[in-house]
Amino acid sequence: MKYFVVLLLALCVGFYACTKDVGILPQAPPLTDSLLFTYVKDSANQTPYLSTTSQSTFTSDAAHGSKLYKLMVNTKARNSMTDGGKLPVNGSFPDSSLMVKKLYNTSNQVDFYAVMYKKDGAWKWAEFNASGTVVKSINSNSDNCISCHASDRDRVNTFVVHP
Repeated sequence: MKYFVVLLLALCVGFYACTKDVGILPQAPPLTDSLLFTYVKDSANQTPYLSTTSQSTFTSDAAHGSKLYKLMVNTKARNSMTDGGKLPVNGSFPDSSLMVKKLYNTSNQVDFYAVMYKKDGAWKWAEFNASGTVVKSINSNSDNCISCHASDRDRVNTFVVHP
């Protein structure tokens, strides 16, 4: 009986050890609108595009409400801009690159966010109001965005509009 208990215990330990995911790297969480908005609000990892010039606020096109805006980029995107502060022509931003267009109301408060996030080699677009309510989900059809974002610098129009 003593050997039976020891054998049963050894089998249980062995079975448990074989079912653990040892050595498997944790998967990144799936990209959701909520997670993307936390990236948008993480200003510690963002710097303004053209922050070294006197002009850091621009006027948006009609597609985003013709408002004043600042374009913020995360460190990953910033490190890719090696052509005088731009992405090289026909270059590509790496995955996890983030572009946040902060659009301001007449009281100079953030009113709206237009967001581009690079995942699996493609841009994901989203729009949020100031409180984080989803206006355009990253899971919605992005044909409208793609039709305007036809730049030779990985679909980032700022390099064309604000050279």
